[in-house]
Amino acid sequence: MCRSTLTAILIAAIAVLAHAQVFSSGSTGSDGPLNITTQGTVLFDPQSFTPPLNSKGDNVYDFTTVTIARGVTVKLSSKNLRGPIFWLVQGPVQIDGAIDLNGDDSPKYANGDVPRTATLAGAGGHGGGIGAQNNNIAKQGYGPGGGEPGQGGKFTGNKLLVPLVGGSGGGGSSVASGGGAGGALLIASSTSITINGTISANGGNQGDPGFAVTGGSGGAIRLIAPLITGSGAVLTANGGAANGGISSGQDGKIRLEAFDNELRGTTNGTPLSIGKPFKLFLPPDPPPSVRVVSVGGITVQANTGSSLELPKTNITASDPVAIILEARYVRPGTVLKLHFISESGKDQTVASTALVGTFQLSHATAPAAIEGGLTHLAIEASWQPEPQSSVERNSGAQHLAKAQVARTTSTIRLK
Repeated sequence: MCRSTLTAILIAAIAVLAHAQVFSSGSTGSDGPLNITTQGTVLFDPQSFTPPLNSKGDNVYDFTTVTIARGVTVKLSSKNLRGPIFWLVQGPVQIDGAIDLNGDDSPKYANGDVPRTATLAGAGGHGGGIGAQNNNIAKQGYGPGGGEPGQGGKFTGNKLLVPLVGGSGGGGSSVASGGGAGGALLIASSTSITINGTISANGGNQGDPGFAVTGGSGGAIRLIAPLITGSGAVLTANGGAANGGISSGQDGKIRLEAFDNELRGTTNGTPLSIGKPFKLFLPPDPPPSVRVVSVGGITVQANTGSSLELPKTNITASDPVAIILEARYVRPGTVLKLHFISESGKDQTVASTALVGTFQLSHATAPAAIEGGLTHLAIEASWQPEPQSSVERNSGAQHLAKAQVARTTSTIRLK
C-alpha cells in the first residue's frame, strides 16, 4: 500500500471518529416537539400549549425537536418567564426565524412625564432601576450587576456561562428608568443545531434620545451540540445604548460548544468563546419560589406579573398592614426582603419575619404602610443551599450548588 493511500485512509478514519463523538442533552422528550410556524412575533408561554409545557416550572424544557420557521420571532420575556431558559432537545434544532430575549428600552416621555415603571428584561435577565420622581431617589438596576443610578448594567457571567445568568438592568436616572437587561438561553441538542436566523439577548436602550437614560447589560447565549451549523446567523448579546453623558450597558457573552462547528455568521461585537461540549448545569429541581398570599387580609392572586399599569390588589387601609408571604423550596429561617416602589409616594424596604415551616412550604409576615396610588412590590429570598443539593439529573447534566435566589413581584393600589 502506498504512503498517499495510507494517509487518505487515516484522514478518513479520523473524520469518522470526529463525527462519532457523542453528546447527550439529557432531554427526556416529555415536552414533545416545539414547532412554531405562525408568522410574526409569538410570546413563548408554556401555559398556552396543550398540555402545558414544563410542568415543574423550573424553565428546563425537554423537547424532541425544535423548529422556528422563517418570518417567526419567538419572544422570551421576564413578563411571564422567571429565570434563565434551558431547551434540552433529543433531535435537531432548526432556527430559520428569530429568538428574542432582548430587554425593554427605557420608557419614553408622554406629555412631559414618565411613570415610575421598571423596564422588563428578557427571560433570565433583570429589569432596569426606577427613575427619580415624586421626591424619591433613582434606584439601582436589578440583578447582581445592576447599575447604580446613572450607570449602565453590568454582565456578571463568565465566558463559559456556568452558571447560566442573564444581564443586569441599567440604573435609574433623574428622568426615567434604566433599560432592561438581555435574558439567558441555553439550547442543547444531542444531534445538531442549525441557525440561519437570529438569537438576540441585547440590553434595552434609552427610550427617549433627548434625555439622560442608562442601558441594560447584554445577556447570555449558550449553544451545545455535536454539530453546530448554518449560514447568515446573527447571535448578539450587546449592552443597551445610553445618552446624556451616562454609561451604556455592558455586553453579555455567547458560548458555542460543538465537536464540529460549521456556523457562519456574526456576533456584532459580543464576546464569543468556542469549545467542546461539556456538562450542563441546571437550576434546582424543584425550583424555589416566593409569593404574596394576602395584603391587609385581601387575597392576592398568584402569578400577578410586574406591571404598574393595572392594579392587581386593591386595599383601603393606609396604616401598617400585614403582608402574608409563602415560600416553597426555600430554607426555613430565611428572611425575605420586600422592596416597595411607589408611583406617587415614598419608596421603602422592609424585612419579613424568618420563614417558619418546612423546606417544601413555609410562611412569613411583614408589616408595611402602603402609600396612596399604585405600589410595585418586589420580594427576594436569598440563601446558601445544602452541600448535597449538587446532584446529577443525568450523566450529562447536573445542578450547580451556589447561592439560591427566589423572587416575585406584585402590584398594590391603595384607594
